[in-house]
Amino acid sequence: MKRIIACGVALLVMSTACGGEATTETTRATSTTAQPVTTAASATTAEPITTTTTPPSPTTYPPATSAVTTTLAGAGATIALPEAGTTHLVIVNVTIITATGDDPIVDGVVVVEDGRITAVGPSSRTDVPDDAAVFDADGGYVMPGLIDTHTHLLNEIVLNGTELDGLRAGIHLETPLSTGLTTFRDVGSDYGDGSSLADLRTAWDNHDELLPTLVVAGPLITRGGSEFTRQFATQAATGVETPDQAAAVTDMLIDNGVDQIKIVIDENLRGIETVSLDADHVAAITTAAHARGIWVTAHVSTESEAWLALDNGVDGLAHWPGSEPLSDELIDAIAAAGAPVATTFEVIPAAHGDLRRMLDAGVRVVLGTDAPGAASAVAAWRELDAMVFAGASPMEAILASTRDAAYAVGLLDEIGTIEVGKTADLLVLTADPLADVTALSDVAVVIKHGVIVE
Repeated sequence: MKRIIACGVALLVMSTACGGEATTETTRATSTTAQPVTTAASATTAEPITTTTTPPSPTTYPPATSAVTTTLAGAGATIALPEAGTTHLVIVNVTIITATGDDPIVDGVVVVEDGRITAVGPSSRTDVPDDAAVFDADGGYVMPGLIDTHTHLLNEIVLNGTELDGLRAGIHLETPLSTGLTTFRDVGSDYGDGSSLADLRTAWDNHDELLPTLVVAGPLITRGGSEFTRQFATQAATGVETPDQAAAVTDMLIDNGVDQIKIVIDENLRGIETVSLDADHVAAITTAAHARGIWVTAHVSTESEAWLALDNGVDGLAHWPGSEPLSDELIDAIAAAGAPVATTFEVIPAAHGDLRRMLDAGVRVVLGTDAPGAASAVAAWRELDAMVFAGASPMEAILASTRDAAYAVGLLDEIGTIEVGKTADLLVLTADPLADVTALSDVAVVIKHGVIVE
């Protein structure tokens, strides 16, 4: 179990959801998609940062009182973390990667109070409140917490009434948080039906350790008798036969409290031909969901399935159909629809060149590991490394896992960037992730809702 060292605020579990399919890790190659938000948000891609500005001499700050001394991972640097219960925290002597698309702030200051960011800027223009506990990052880097838009963590969780199984929660939820995954969207798992979702949220709120923010879609909607219902029985809602049934299942899931809807459009699952949702089914689902302010994301595996999804109102794609290079027309249509596309290079082969083409076309590409359980603790930074290998800049990979991922899960107003008013979900690193994104494999300090988690 983790120990809370500082800046205590009550854990606020937020929800907005989606659905998805089971996964196993393979080699570097895959693709995924996520869905857009109903509010307009910029899909611009930040330019890569190729140079590092030499920082000025850092400002000297007094040590935190009653501090716990800790060694930053991978650096051998000893820093003082404020004591448990601190509600007013200032991070100093740090380079701030805001994930807004702007250049990093060298020798920056981030002020956190009661779980919210209250000031951000260079030390020369940002006051350090006298009553705040000072966290000297010793020349490190701070960025928003990672957001995985495509996971299946809830398949690994066991409920004991309205309590989470402590050991399993520690392995599968607390461990990913301690390595930097501060928010995830579960796109298809057992705990999404009407009998368990309310209990799950209660258990989440009552858990005695911090957990990642949860966005959940619950069971998938697919066609009755499809191969998907056989291979992924625990993730699928009752297969629908008619458009009216599809709309009714959508309403039922929303009534039960899901945050987003996940559907499956796939006529050839793992080489097995099968029945799938058609245009009338998809239109019925999106119409029902949008009438209640809920987004729909779709599993697709071919260009024709992607077109069927986009033409019938789907908000995002889970996995892009990239076994062959995507057509320019489809990429342009995805960009025009504002549909986020989640990368799942680690599990599903995809044409690497598509990633650069999508980014250049203005497609909002977002982090998606398709990872189950504790595997998500390492899958996120490996996925980001795969994105860079496929042509993204480190900054683009970071934006995909922060700002743009927050958009895809419906929480951009709350998380995803380091800006005044946002929730303080932050990572402190000793190495520059803009120079080498694999620096995210060694996060020194995780801050969740303003609480420092060791």
